[in-house]
Amino acid sequence: MHKNTRVTNLLLCFCCLGLAVIVMQNFGISGASRPGAENIEIRDSKDRVRIRIGVDESGSARIETLDTKGSPRVVLSTDEEGTASIDLMDIQGKPRLAAFTFANNEAGLQMLAPDGTLRFASVSFPDGQAWLRQFDSDGVMRITSGGPKAGNAACYFFDAKGRPRLTMGTAPDGRAFIEQSDGKKAIRLQSVTSDDGRLNHRIIPDPETTTDQR
Repeated sequence: MHKNTRVTNLLLCFCCLGLAVIVMQNFGISGASRPGAENIEIRDSKDRVRIRIGVDESGSARIETLDTKGSPRVVLSTDEEGTASIDLMDIQGKPRLAAFTFANNEAGLQMLAPDGTLRFASVSFPDGQAWLRQFDSDGVMRITSGGPKAGNAACYFFDAKGRPRLTMGTAPDGRAFIEQSDGKKAIRLQSVTSDDGRLNHRIIPDPETTTDQR
């Protein structure tokens, strides 16, 4: 009785394996392996790999969609640390847009130039902060804006060396402010307009000398 049951189970296993092979052949699915990684490839009617599913050497689970020339265009991945990402490539296969969610619940978005230089980034933090950052062609951050947790809304401008030079924003109590800094990052001019219309200026010639002009 038990012997017949084992034989029956073996026959069922072989049938399932045979059926799986037939399905994979008919739908253009093949298994390809390399040291430290396992992949499944799905091919189109012209035997071109169009989808690749697998785990890479770093332990990240990935799904890649490829164009007819074999260049990856969309990559979805989740790494061992819990970061999930979607990467979009241009026609040359270079990364141009990426979206992330991290294990600490941060979320981000990045846009890159064709040469790989970061040009735009945004990030949302679990505590409610959200920021936008813009970079020049050299990858230097020139503008950042957002809302810190304290409730301010501010925009910061940087020079070509990445030094903060101008800040504009509003405070939770309705005040609007402008601050200008020198090349040493020291604030030299402050202007504040209160919610009731009062305007205050403060000029700081140097860190040790302060002159108020109202």
